[in-house]
Amino acid sequence: LVPLVGRDHFLGGIAGINKAGGGEFSENDLHLLELFAGHAAIAIENAMAMERAAQARSDAEAAQAELQRTNRRLSAVNQELEYLSLYDSLTGLPNRSLFRDRIRKQIEQHADSALALAIVDIDRFQEINDTLGHEAGDELLRVVAGRFVKALDPADTISRMAGDEFAVLLAGADEDAAMTAARRLLATLDQTLQLAGQEVVVTAAAGIALYPRHSGDVATLFKHA
Repeated sequence: LVPLVGRDHFLGGIAGINKAGGGEFSENDLHLLELFAGHAAIAIENAMAMERAAQARSDAEAAQAELQRTNRRLSAVNQELEYLSLYDSLTGLPNRSLFRDRIRKQIEQHADSALALAIVDIDRFQEINDTLGHEAGDELLRVVAGRFVKALDPADTISRMAGDEFAVLLAGADEDAAMTAARRLLATLDQTLQLAGQEVVVTAAAGIALYPRHSGDVATLFKHA
């Protein structure tokens, strides 16, 4: 019996039993078995090293794949957070923060160009909420937002500011163009809406302020509108 000894570990042993041809094992037999055991130990350690290397590669690939999945999840979460910080979750329109930023950029980049700011408020919105429920009120806002978007030019920007208030940025619009756009928005409400199984008539009011005639300041422009 001879041991199998690796560089760092005891690996086991090799036993010779029942010598071929009979007789006792000799010193030469022992040396031969020791030589074989040395080769076997090297082969076993090499195989173990290959197995560890393969496992390490597998672990590295698994860690890389998990890292990629985590990065994708983080990217999706960041995109969602960015969306929630800039867009209204109910209508998908830009929110107050993004809308004000777009007005500021429009003024900064086109200081010599005219623009119009229109504010549209839905009439009796709270009454609709109280009578038909908040789900009907939410549906009303979604429908109105969709109609407003279709009534505007692609270059215009519409936002849901808060509650039942919408704001529209009409780049390059003078007084006549702003009035036409406002009338077009209000006309989209001429068709009744079906809310909570009832036909509802919706009206709205619009106010307009012009840059730079009424103000060169965003906050003041909103107040005038």
